[in-house]
Amino acid sequence: MHDTVLTLSDGFKMGMKRWSPTTPDAQKRILCYPGWLDNAGSFDEIAPLLCEAGFDVVALDPPGCGKSQWMPAYCNYNDFEEASMLMKMADMLGWGKVALMGHSRGGGVAFIAAASFPERVSAVVAIEAGGYGVAGVYAHEITRNPADVLRANYKSCLKNTNRKLRVFKTFEEAVQHTQHNKAFPKTKKTAENIVRRHVQQESNGSWVFTHDPRQYGHRQAVKLSHDMQMRMLSSVKSPCLSLVSPVDFFISLAGHATAHKQDVSRTARDERRKTIKTLTTKVLDPDSAHHVHSDDAPQVASIIIPYLNTALAPCSKL
Repeated sequence: MHDTVLTLSDGFKMGMKRWSPTTPDAQKRILCYPGWLDNAGSFDEIAPLLCEAGFDVVALDPPGCGKSQWMPAYCNYNDFEEASMLMKMADMLGWGKVALMGHSRGGGVAFIAAASFPERVSAVVAIEAGGYGVAGVYAHEITRNPADVLRANYKSCLKNTNRKLRVFKTFEEAVQHTQHNKAFPKTKKTAENIVRRHVQQESNGSWVFTHDPRQYGHRQAVKLSHDMQMRMLSSVKSPCLSLVSPVDFFISLAGHATAHKQDVSRTARDERRKTIKTLTTKVLDPDSAHHVHSDDAPQVASIIIPYLNTALAPCSKL
């Protein structure tokens, strides 16, 4: 495994981890993108399994997370920019066509990239990415006035710009905090892999998170209407595999919303699924959690490997 930081063509510095097989195959390249406030460590468990199967795997730290730099103070974090960054990273790696594997929000970013750069994306694997679109978790917000969305982003940025990052007495305390997150509980091993790239030790021996606090709440300044997202997703041409747990993560995160808004979310999700004509959906084991690709990497790898071997084969019919 190779752990480094690459400078993209626009000067942005992006952290990455790479697992390369002994005999690389240009047809079997995977660019992995993690979920909100996660980093490349999210793929530490599954990437070696994919590498053993002959795939060249690169996992990225999103902007503001892991070893990637923070976005400038005058910029917003948004899915569109990060979709373009996937292609810039592929350029720096010398990769032409590439398969994208995204977890949670990372899956939505992968779909944006697949729609926008169909000639570059050979396949998409989306893990627990039920929104199928831009900041798709809160699909009940699609009825909001864009002016209200921009105002909410402005207030969120003001609130979080000077927010103090959480400090922990020990590394283990940081792991426990991440492992038992109420919205995204995960195994201790998964938490350790993420936290390892998520903290730094201070001179007094304490540990502090290193991500950009502006990402809290993730209230993007620009969101597409449902119709616009449908039009975008209709441009996806590559084979797509969506892995979802039986627990409806997409709706559960909207659990604070009214029953009507949850219904709006379900309808939006189902319509988006149907819009991606090349999409195959697989429901995972009943006890699968949101970070299933790390918590239970063998289960997920056993599905992804044969799918991609077929999807990436010459003259594939998927």
